[in-house]
Amino acid sequence: MIEQEFKNIINDIKNEINTTQIKVAVEVNKNLIMLYYRLGEILNEKPIMLTQNDVQVNINQYISL
Repeated sequence: MIEQEFKNIINDIKNEINTTQIKVAVEVNKNLIMLYYRLGEILNEKPIMLTQNDVQVNINQYISL
């Protein structure tokens, strides 16, 4: 009887952890989506006309070690 109660307690704890992990993941994803949306708004407000060469130069500048 005590062994079954212990298993039930462990299962309750596992369920709480799993439920919380899912809630956290959903909240993080929601915030990331809002971040991307706000970044898109910022980029859309201030369009910059770049040539392919400008983009390549900028990328190389930031990735060179």
